[in-house]
Parts: sequence; structure tokens; C-alpha cells
Amino acid sequence: MSESVNRDANDSDARKGGDSAQWERAMTDLEIQASKLADRAEKATHAERMMLQPQIDRVLTTLAMRGAPVSGRLRRINNTLKDEALDDMFDNMPV
Repeated sequence: MSESVNRDANDSDARKGGDSAQWERAMTDLEIQASKLADRAEKATHAERMMLQPQIDRVLTTLAMRGAPVSGRLRRINNTLKDEALDDMFDNMPV
């Protein structure tokens, strides 16, 4: 039982910055992934953009939940993709 409690405490410390080097690497990796996804979305076809949107949304949400800054560029791309997905949904609705 104490091993489980210690593991939980260590996980909590890492999230709070207990292992800041590991935390910073994870954030940097996530920020790099976000930038690469944004680059891909800007160059992609409409269909490819729709496939990238959930990934971009997950990365953006994870960054925000971890307290990392989320670039305006990534927010704009994600919002644009959400709008496009919504438009597509209504374009296919019978009237």
C-alpha cells in the first residue's frame, strides 16, 4: 500500500514540477507536436484538415490543462477547423 501511495505522490510531484526537467521535455515535445500539426493543417487538403482536427484539439487541450501557453496560431487553426467541420455537418443535412 505505501508503495502505491509513494508512486501517487511521485506522480503528483512530477506534475507539479517535482521533476522539472522531465516535465519541460514533455511540454516541449507537446509544443513541437502542436506546431507540426498546425503546419500540416495549413498545407493539407480539406479532407486531410478534417482528419487532423481531433489531433490538434487534443494537443491544444492537453497544453492548456498543463498550464502551458497555447499559441494564437494553434487556437485560430483549431477554431477554423471546428467551423469547417460544423459547416460540413450542416451541408449534408436534408432540409
